[in-house]
Amino acid sequence: MPNITRTVLSNYAIGFDSLFQELENIKDQFSSNYPPHNITKIDDNNFKLSLAVAGFTKEELSITFEDGLVSIKGSRDTKNKTENLYNGIAERDFYKRFKMSEHMEVVDSKLMNGILTLSLQREVPKEKQPKTIKIN
Repeated sequence: MPNITRTVLSNYAIGFDSLFQELENIKDQFSSNYPPHNITKIDDNNFKLSLAVAGFTKEELSITFEDGLVSIKGSRDTKNKTENLYNGIAERDFYKRFKMSEHMEVVDSKLMNGILTLSLQREVPKEKQPKTIKIN
């Protein structure tokens, strides 16, 4: 399968410049898989996004949702940091972004046992849902 570049897509897609720009901005984070995450499909309209954030407290994490982009930031409190003789547990700050499809919303988030879980739901407005046209 050939690589599909922005130039190739621009030949066939009109008005998607902002989407192309968002995807280019997000691609930089692919070089890091920290923190690791899972995306789980519950059903056609419900999904779960889980991030392994062991060692972070609720106060050290922030989640924002704006214009279809979920941003999750983890910033460790470095005050009173002790010197570790061996560092095997990653405790570095992170910033991850996830592009949501149209009509997706973050409906809940919880931190339990080092896993941050976001519940995502697609709610298509009634006027956008398919309708059956009666034939007279």
